[in-house]
Amino acid sequence: MKVLVIGGTGTIGLGIIKECLNRKFETYTISRGFHDDRLPKKCKIIKGDIKQPDKIRRILENYTFDVIFDGLVFRLPNLKSSLKMYKNKCKHYIFVSTTGIYARNEKRSKLSENSELGRTEWEYNKGKIECEKYLEKNKDLFNFKYTIVRPSVTYGDRRIPYTIVDRKKQWSLIERIKAGKPIVGCNNVKFSICHLDDFSRAVVGLFMNEKAYGKAFHIGGEKAVYWDDVIFELEKHIGQKAQILHIKPDLIKIYFPELYMEIKYNKSDSMILNNKKIENTVKEFKPKIKLEEGIERTYKVLKKEQENLAYDKYWNDIEDILIYVSYKKGILSNNEKIIAENYIKKLNIKNIKKIILHKKLKYPILTLKNKLKKLLHKVM
Repeated sequence: MKVLVIGGTGTIGLGIIKECLNRKFETYTISRGFHDDRLPKKCKIIKGDIKQPDKIRRILENYTFDVIFDGLVFRLPNLKSSLKMYKNKCKHYIFVSTTGIYARNEKRSKLSENSELGRTEWEYNKGKIECEKYLEKNKDLFNFKYTIVRPSVTYGDRRIPYTIVDRKKQWSLIERIKAGKPIVGCNNVKFSICHLDDFSRAVVGLFMNEKAYGKAFHIGGEKAVYWDDVIFELEKHIGQKAQILHIKPDLIKIYFPELYMEIKYNKSDSMILNNKKIENTVKEFKPKIKLEEGIERTYKVLKKEQENLAYDKYWNDIEDILIYVSYKKGILSNNEKIIAENYIKKLNIKNIKKIILHKKLKYPILTLKNKLKKLLHKVM
C-alpha cells in the first residue's frame, strides 16, 4: 500500500507513519524540512509547504497514493483547498476530526459516534464539525472514498496527557513536582485518553477498508481514567508526591488564554468513549496500552530529551499566578488552600502582581483578536 501522511512530524502523524512502516507500506510525508530529524529513515520525504497549495499540486503531479491521511485541516476553507490538491491523487482520504465536538451529557455513560455534536464555542470544534458535514454532503462528488477519525486526547512518548502542561517543554510539569512546587489542574473528571500506538493501529486498520468508507470513528484507550491518575503514575517515576491544586477553567481565561478554550470546551467535562464501532470494523484492534505503561514510556523519553533543557520561566510564572489568584479568590478546597498558602509565602509577590497586571491589560486585546477571528471565520 502507498500512503501519504500530511502532518507527519506532529504527534499523531508520526504515530501513523511508524505504524505504516511497521506494516511495510510505502510511506511518504510532505515536509518543509524543519523537523525531518523526527521522521523514521524509511519514510520518504516530499519537500514542500502544505500552505502553498498551487506549488504542492505541481509537486504531486507524478504521484498517486492509495491513502492520504490528512492531519492538518482545521477549517472548511482548509479542507476545500486540500481536496483540490489531492484530486485524482488517492483512493481513500482520511480526515482527522476530534472527539471535542461531542456535546457532553452526564446521563449517558458512554459516547458513540452517533452522539450529539456541539461545543461550537471553540473555533477548533466548529471548524471540524463544518468539515465533517461538508464531506458527508458532497461525498458523491469526490473521486475517492473518505473516512473521518476523531482522536481523543492522544499521547505518546513526548506528550503528557494532562489538562495543563507546558507545550514547549513537557518536562516542566515534572520539574515542578520534583522541586516540591504545587501544580495546577482543572476538574478531575473521567476521560478516555488514548496512547498513540493504539490510536495508530486502529486508524491504519481503516485504510482501504470498505467497511470504513463514508463513516466516522473515534478511538478510546484501554480504559477511561481520571486526570489525576496521570499524575499518580508520574509520581511513581519521580519518587515524590505531587501537590495538585484544582482550579476553575474560567480562571484560566485571562492568565492562560491559549489553553482556555480547549480546557473549557473539551477537558473540563467527563468523556467516556464506546469503542464498539472501531473494534467491529478493524477486527484485529483492541486497545492494549495501559496508563502505567504509557506514562512510563513518556517519562523515560522526556527525561532523556528534555531534563537538561532551559527552565521555562513563562510557564512556571503562569502556574504561580493561577495558584496565587485561586487562593486569593478563595476557590480552593480546604486542603488545597493550606498547600497554596504555604507555597505563596515563598513567592516574590511583587513580581507576581506585576505579571498579573500585565495579563489583565493584555486580555482585552486578546479578546478583540478572538472576536475578529470568529468574524473572519463566518465571512469565509
